[in-house]
Amino acid sequence: MAIAAGVDHDPAHAAGLARYSPNYAVPALFLSSFSSWFVGLAFAGIAIGALVPTAIMSTARANLFTRNLYKEFIHPDCTEAQEATMAKVVSLVVKIGAVVFILALPHDYAIQLQLSAASGSSSFCPRSARALYALTQCASSSGGMGVGLAAGTYMAAAQGFTSAVFPCRRLE
Repeated sequence: MAIAAGVDHDPAHAAGLARYSPNYAVPALFLSSFSSWFVGLAFAGIAIGALVPTAIMSTARANLFTRNLYKEFIHPDCTEAQEATMAKVVSLVVKIGAVVFILALPHDYAIQLQLSAASGSSSFCPRSARALYALTQCASSSGGMGVGLAAGTYMAAAQGFTSAVFPCRRLE
């Protein structure tokens, strides 16, 4: 829609498109198509929409911590109210940590860490599937997970943690 609206040829948006490339297409479309009050409302909607996954992930992390660590090892006889309070506190700490992370680190790091996390997650998938199928903890799948994590970490470190793409050489 942005290309059809001609925002890529609009001099008012040339600097934004040059700096942010396709990521600036929707904001440029909004800025060129709607009045300023509606653009503000649309940008607020985009910002709120970006916060939803963060809220879901922080709630999940808080529940994992509270049920698997806090209740299991730290305070085994806690009440449901204490458990809920601890989950709320941990969720808030995770959200504050995310904001600090976003503001303190360069944006390129966030992208590289997300791609590196995908490498780590893919190492857990075979082990999880094996554990569900056999309902046992298999040493070979744990070893495979360890090798996968080590290989992914090595490849990221070999690139200086600047790229998630590891160049492969052809064997001849």
